[in-house]
Amino acid sequence: MPETVFGLPLHPLVVHGAVVLVPVAAILTILIAVSQDRRTRWGSLTWLLTTAALGATIVAKLTGDELGQTRYGVVLPIKTAEHGGHGTTAVWFTLGLWLAVTALLLFDLDRRRRSRRTALETSSKASKTSLPMRHPYVVRLIRRHPTPLAY
Repeated sequence: MPETVFGLPLHPLVVHGAVVLVPVAAILTILIAVSQDRRTRWGSLTWLLTTAALGATIVAKLTGDELGQTRYGVVLPIKTAEHGGHGTTAVWFTLGLWLAVTALLLFDLDRRRRSRRTALETSSKASKTSLPMRHPYVVRLIRRHPTPLAY
């Protein structure tokens, strides 16, 4: 992985991307978890931002490890080791956030498909039995003929 991009170190650039994307993705996750209307509108956007946040966090962890090895060798100073530990924690947190968003959206997709299927089955049953029988012309025919008519 390259250490610099246009002469700038890659690690700080990617860390700033993760620092912005992870909280935004977390806030959007809370919003789509609470509101079904927002889940329909912002679900895909939330999943894309969470995926980008996960990617930025993983790349930040990897570039940070490379930067530490390049700068300090095998033995890292205590503060640098703690900093790397925060990166590992961030990767696991963001992975959990991504899994939660993915599961939430898949369950919502399944719920919408089931409700759509139920609505279609209900409307098709209603259109086959009750709706034609309610038409005024059909009601007059049924009243005139005591035997049931075959359609």
